[in-house]
Amino acid sequence: MMEAAVEKTVVVVEDDEAMRTYLSEVLTSGGYGCRAFSNSADALAWLASGKLRVDLLLSDVKMPGMNGLDLLRTVKTVAPDLPFVLISGRSDFHIVRNAVLAGAAGYLLKPIPPAELLSLVKTHVRSAERPKPPSGL
Repeated sequence: MMEAAVEKTVVVVEDDEAMRTYLSEVLTSGGYGCRAFSNSADALAWLASGKLRVDLLLSDVKMPGMNGLDLLRTVKTVAPDLPFVLISGRSDFHIVRNAVLAGAAGYLLKPIPPAELLSLVKTHVRSAERPKPPSGL
């Protein structure tokens, strides 16, 4: 088990229930707090509530409704310092390029080994000294 501070919270947005559960379990076993959502709208509503500090957002690219790239762009307009990592089952140059241009901190390909996920999260979670994101999400 990798060490992580309990107060670090990762938001997962993934429409596939099995993948969402897997990501949540890996993050929790790595010592991170985790809030998981099946769609972008629910995640945005929760983020806007400002109930909990978020240190990293992890989102699937292809989802019904608002996709991961659009979620990234929306979040970055109000919380530009929030690390955002996209995950996908496809290695598509245009998606990766657009993700980087929109401010993604990383891009992971499914299936994601637990050690790779935890390493990326540890690298990108924002430090405890940074302020809580604005509640205007």
